[in-house]
Amino acid sequence: MTMLSPQYINLRGFTDAPRERTENYPEDSHRPEYEELPDPLVPEGRYRVKFVEYVTRQTMYGPKVYLRFVVISPEEFAGTYLWRYYNAKRLTSPEGPGGGFALSLKGDGYRELTRLLNALLRADRIPMSHLKLIEFTAEVRTVARDGKGNELHEFTRYSKIKLLHRIDTEPKPAPYPSPPLSPNLSPNPDPKPTPKPYPTFTEEDWAAIE
Repeated sequence: MTMLSPQYINLRGFTDAPRERTENYPEDSHRPEYEELPDPLVPEGRYRVKFVEYVTRQTMYGPKVYLRFVVISPEEFAGTYLWRYYNAKRLTSPEGPGGGFALSLKGDGYRELTRLLNALLRADRIPMSHLKLIEFTAEVRTVARDGKGNELHEFTRYSKIKLLHRIDTEPKPAPYPSPPLSPNLSPNPDPKPTPKPYPTFTEEDWAAIE
């Protein structure tokens, strides 16, 4: 297998090296080259992350979209890359970094990206570059079983992002101030006095008047 220089190999083995494209997509000759590198393993929990890039791939289980994020905090794991996987409905261009894809409107990927970008999106034209403008909280879990349900050895387990939440870093506007009270008004005015009831006359009262 042809060895690639380190700058062309990222954590999961996708190569960013330029390659000649043919008209035989999606034949094997067009598939990206991969290097077997270990997947990251971090404790389960929540991490603050930023989006880095995405890669499309035609797998034996169907088309996939791989989103790569880098951990910002906690500082102990800063710089670690984590992945979020989406099933795609189809690939609209040859697989690889920045490849075109279409998601199912009822799929987890479309629903999550719509929520994260806070916009109504076309399933085949999602502006992935906009994710770089946002910071996220990622819920990370450990994958302990393979696709067949077999338990993985502790040395082959890895972490992946289960769910993403958007972090709004822009400060919220201050509440609109209430107008000042008139000096003639009290913030807690005294209640109006209860009017006195009209006097009632008995027969003895009328007899005394007469």
